[in-house]
Amino acid sequence: NIISGLIKPTGGKVFYNDQELKSETYSNIAYVSQSSFFTNDTIKNNIAFGINNSEINEDKIYESLKKADIYDVVNSYEKKIDTFINELGLNFSGGQLQRLSIARAIYSNTDIIIFDEPTSSLDRKTKKNILESIKSLRDDKIIIIISHLSEDMKICSKIFKIEDKNLKEIDVPK
Repeated sequence: NIISGLIKPTGGKVFYNDQELKSETYSNIAYVSQSSFFTNDTIKNNIAFGINNSEINEDKIYESLKKADIYDVVNSYEKKIDTFINELGLNFSGGQLQRLSIARAIYSNTDIIIFDEPTSSLDRKTKKNILESIKSLRDDKIIIIISHLSEDMKICSKIFKIEDKNLKEIDVPK
């Protein structure tokens, strides 16, 4: 919550690339929660959330869908990216919504992506593919994964545990 700008720290400061993280920096952070919000709109507009239709890059939408391992599913729909997501996403599975949420984060092209339990609704094969996609983003972005699953942490270069209100670095599982 502090890193994403939802709450202000009561003490200390947060730095990003040797610069103090301030309110104008928060637009450079994408957050993928366990239960993301979707509007009653197309897949395209939900992925390019907040962007005018005339400015949406459909090639970039499809590339984001591929990286989130949901391209084949979306491409199988008659209307493809123009398929509507019903209110609350009831016409998609939890895993599909999670992958669409990841595609949204990838499309936003921020420097920092925070994943909160990114594989909690996914089957083993999709989970493996998503983790590989997330891992491939590490060269260009700062990736923060919040997870209780050691399997998810295997792709991390550093792991921290909060213990007794302190941040402690721990070994990466093999």
